Formats: sequence, structure tokens, C-alpha cells
Amino acid sequence: MKLKIITSLPEAKKAWNDISPDLSIYDNWDFRFAFYKHFNHPLHFYAWYDGEKLVGLLPLQYYENEDCYEYFSEDFMEDNRFFVKAGYEEHIQRFLAEIKEKVIIYDLTGEGEFIASLPLEDYKYILSLKNLKNFEEHLANSFTSKRRRQFLKLKKEMEKNKIEIISNDFRDIDSLFSLNIKRHKEESYLNEAPKRETLRELLKNFDVHFKTFKVNGKKEGVSYAILYKGTYVYLSVGSNIKDYSGLGAYIGMANFDYAISLGAKIFDAGLGDCGWKNLWHFDKIPQYEYENKL
Repeated sequence: MKLKIITSLPEAKKAWNDISPDLSIYDNWDFRFAFYKHFNHPLHFYAWYDGEKLVGLLPLQYYENEDCYEYFSEDFMEDNRFFVKAGYEEHIQRFLAEIKEKVIIYDLTGEGEFIASLPLEDYKYILSLKNLKNFEEHLANSFTSKRRRQFLKLKKEMEKNKIEIISNDFRDIDSLFSLNIKRHKEESYLNEAPKRETLRELLKNFDVHFKTFKVNGKKEGVSYAILYKGTYVYLSVGSNIKDYSGLGAYIGMANFDYAISLGAKIFDAGLGDCGWKNLWHFDKIPQYEYENKL
């Protein structure tokens, strides 16, 4: 097998699309590229060929701030992978031994003993929606009676207010940004203009589902999700929990029911517990960290 370093964008795109399993939205070139193009870090894709057949790909970019290579369009992403063709999985460590530059990858996923041997970084949280009719059925199946009562009480308290839910009014994206930043302050990734611009651009090319929550006549919550190959990817939310402490959970429950109504099979709540995903009994998918030892 031979190694080739790919640095041109057209060739990198072709290699990615040739070998990506497309298991999640994070395997989709167009989704990744929408974020990448605002930064244009130099590409450095390691591609391994068996004859003329691409059998392994580690798509990297040079990150100037840390003087190292990281995963392609790594910021904002999860489910990063070593791409290998079926039957070549045992070659991953051999492939990696050929890399002579400093590489640090976060939020790495995949199967096999080698991946599982890497340091655990975090978890992403998903839940199967198969055979569920609504969130209350999930409550009945997975929660204690005490927790069920707490959720139902929260919902009842929120609905004492006049609540209107508006679907897919994309003009409310600015409200999403402002509510998210107001809640999370300097920790909000939406403080960065390129990420705000990318979420606008995704409206044109992906199956985006937008929910605006008006409470007592005022826009107090907005959620942003993408339906991708049967997975409801819950990407971003902004809510005024200062005045309505239960609003964040109410928005989550409404999105849960909406995802089921769309026929989604999986609810992808993304990376990190964020204080609620374990409590909601989501399944945990490990995300690993890889750093080569030069």
C-alpha cells in the first residue's frame, strides 16, 4: 500500500466522498465544508491506496494557533473518524505509524479495539425514537414515577402561560443567536460570526427545522435542528430561562415530539451532557482523543 498526501480541495473532496460511510451529518462533505470555508486551514489529507483503490483516509488540516494538524473542519464537529474500507480496519495503527507530524484529534468515534483503547474525551447523546409515540411515552418507559411527575408538572407550569409555537420562520434566526448568547455569554459558540453565518447558509442546503416559542406574545425561545437520513440533529437552541426556568426543557420536549412526527428514527442531542441529557436517559456514544507520540 502507498501513502499520498492530498492538499488540493477538489482532490480532498473526491477522496472524502469516495470513502466516507455517511453514517451521520458529520460525515457529510457539504456540512463540513460549510464551516471550513470561513477559515480555509491548509489541507493535509493522508490517503492510503491498495493499488489504485483508496482504502484509508485521515482528513487533516493544519491549525496554525497550535502548530499541529487537527481533523478537517474540527471546530463545532463531533463523530470524527479514521475512514477505512471494510477489510482494512486492522491497518489503522500501521497507517498512523507513517504520520510524522504532530496530530491532535478530538471527538473521535469508531469501532474496534484500537479506537476503544484511546483516552475518552466525552460522550455524545442520542436516543432511538423507534416505537415511541411522544415524549410522554418515553417518560413512561424510562423514568421513575417521581421524575415523570416532575416533567409533567414543569410542562403544566409552562402552559399556564400563553405559548405559541411557530414552525420554520427562518427570519427568527437572529433571535436564536441573541437568546443563545444572552444565556451562555462568552461560552456561546455563536459569539463567532463565521458560525452564525454558517448556520444561515445551511438553511439553503439542508432539511432544517426551526421552532420559535412565543411566550405571552414575546419570542423567548428558538431551536434549530436538521433532519438527516432519519436522524433529528438538535444543533442549537436559545431560550430565556431567566424569566421562564422550565422553557429549555419545554423546548426539548416539543422538539422530541416534532422529531417523531417527522418520522425520525434517532434524536441526536449532540456532544456533552449539558446538565440534562443523562437525566433524560439518552444513550451515550464515546468520543475519544488521539494524539500521536512523536
